Amino acid sequence: MENIAKLQEALEGVKLTPAQKLIVDKLLKGYKIIVVNQHRQNGGEMQWIKDENNLNSIEYAGSVYKAFFGVAWSIYKVRKVEFPIGELFISDIRNVKYNS
Repeated sequence: MENIAKLQEALEGVKLTPAQKLIVDKLLKGYKIIVVNQHRQNGGEMQWIKDENNLNSIEYAGSVYKAFFGVAWSIYKVRKVEFPIGELFISDIRNVKYNS
Protein backbone atom coordinates (compact mmCIF):
# COMPACT_ATOMS: atom_id res chain seq x y z
CA MET A 1 0.00 0.00 0.00
CA GLU A 2 2.92 2.33 0.63
CA ASN A 3 3.97 2.05 -3.01
CA ILE A 4 0.46 2.92 -4.17
CA ALA A 5 0.45 6.03 -1.98
CA LYS A 6 3.81 7.08 -3.44
CA LEU A 7 2.45 6.63 -6.95
CA GLN A 8 -0.73 8.60 -6.24
CA GLU A 9 1.31 11.45 -4.77
CA ALA A 10 3.73 11.48 -7.70
CA LEU A 11 0.89 11.53 -10.26
CA GLU A 12 -0.71 14.74 -9.01
CA GLY A 13 -0.81 17.18 -11.92
CA VAL A 14 0.70 14.69 -14.40
CA LYS A 15 -1.05 14.13 -17.74
CA LEU A 16 -0.97 10.55 -18.99
CA THR A 17 -1.67 8.92 -22.33
CA PRO A 18 -4.62 6.49 -22.52
CA ALA A 19 -2.19 3.53 -22.44
CA GLN A 20 -0.42 4.95 -19.39
CA LYS A 21 -3.78 5.45 -17.66
CA LEU A 22 -4.55 1.75 -18.11
CA ILE A 23 -1.19 0.87 -16.56
CA VAL A 24 -1.73 3.24 -13.62
CA ASP A 25 -5.23 1.86 -13.02
CA LYS A 26 -3.79 -1.66 -12.70
CA LEU A 27 -0.99 -0.49 -10.40
CA LEU A 28 -3.45 1.36 -8.16
CA LYS A 29 -5.50 -1.85 -7.86
CA GLY A 30 -2.45 -3.55 -6.35
CA TYR A 31 -1.03 -5.35 -9.37
CA LYS A 32 2.68 -5.68 -10.08
CA ILE A 33 4.60 -6.65 -13.18
CA ILE A 34 6.36 -10.01 -13.20
CA VAL A 35 8.82 -11.04 -15.90
CA VAL A 36 8.22 -14.64 -16.96
CA ASN A 37 10.15 -16.95 -19.25
CA GLN A 38 13.39 -14.98 -18.88
CA HIS A 39 15.24 -17.96 -20.31
CA ARG A 40 13.96 -17.09 -23.79
CA GLN A 41 16.10 -15.16 -26.23
CA ASN A 42 13.88 -12.06 -25.95
CA GLY A 43 14.48 -11.86 -22.19
CA GLY A 44 10.95 -12.81 -21.21
CA GLU A 45 7.53 -11.25 -21.20
CA MET A 46 5.94 -8.84 -18.77
CA GLN A 47 2.81 -10.20 -17.09
CA TRP A 48 0.49 -8.83 -14.39
CA ILE A 49 0.42 -10.50 -10.99
CA LYS A 50 -2.02 -9.61 -8.21
CA ASP A 51 -0.76 -11.92 -5.46
CA GLU A 52 2.95 -12.73 -5.48
CA ASN A 53 2.31 -15.78 -3.27
CA ASN A 54 0.02 -17.29 -5.89
CA LEU A 55 1.65 -17.76 -9.29
CA ASN A 56 -1.74 -18.87 -10.65
CA SER A 57 -2.83 -15.22 -10.48
CA ILE A 58 -0.61 -14.26 -13.45
CA GLU A 59 -2.50 -12.41 -16.19
CA TYR A 60 -1.41 -11.59 -19.73
CA ALA A 61 -0.22 -7.99 -19.90
CA GLY A 62 0.27 -7.49 -23.62
CA SER A 63 2.73 -4.88 -24.85
CA VAL A 64 3.06 -2.76 -21.72
CA TYR A 65 6.80 -2.06 -21.66
CA LYS A 66 6.73 1.37 -23.29
CA ALA A 67 3.65 2.63 -21.42
CA PHE A 68 4.86 1.20 -18.08
CA PHE A 69 8.17 3.03 -18.15
CA GLY A 70 6.50 6.00 -19.87
CA VAL A 71 4.58 6.64 -16.64
CA ALA A 72 7.88 7.30 -14.84
CA TRP A 73 9.01 9.57 -17.69
CA SER A 74 5.75 11.56 -17.53
CA ILE A 75 6.23 12.03 -13.79
CA TYR A 76 9.83 13.16 -14.37
CA LYS A 77 8.79 15.72 -17.00
CA VAL A 78 6.38 17.40 -14.58
CA ARG A 79 8.06 16.88 -11.20
CA LYS A 80 11.74 16.88 -12.26
CA VAL A 81 12.25 13.97 -9.85
CA GLU A 82 12.95 10.40 -10.92
CA PHE A 83 10.21 7.98 -9.88
CA PRO A 84 11.52 4.41 -9.32
CA ILE A 85 8.59 2.63 -10.97
CA GLY A 86 10.67 -0.46 -11.72
CA GLU A 87 11.82 -0.85 -8.13
CA LEU A 88 8.33 -0.35 -6.72
CA PHE A 89 6.14 -2.23 -9.17
CA ILE A 90 8.22 -5.02 -10.73
CA SER A 91 8.10 -8.24 -8.73
CA ASP A 92 11.32 -9.68 -7.30
CA ILE A 93 10.24 -13.18 -8.30
CA ARG A 94 12.54 -14.53 -11.02
CA ASN A 95 12.98 -17.62 -13.21
CA VAL A 96 9.25 -18.22 -13.58
CA LYS A 97 8.41 -20.48 -16.48
CA TYR A 98 4.82 -19.91 -17.48
CA ASN A 99 2.70 -21.13 -20.34
CA SER A 100 -0.26 -18.88 -21.01
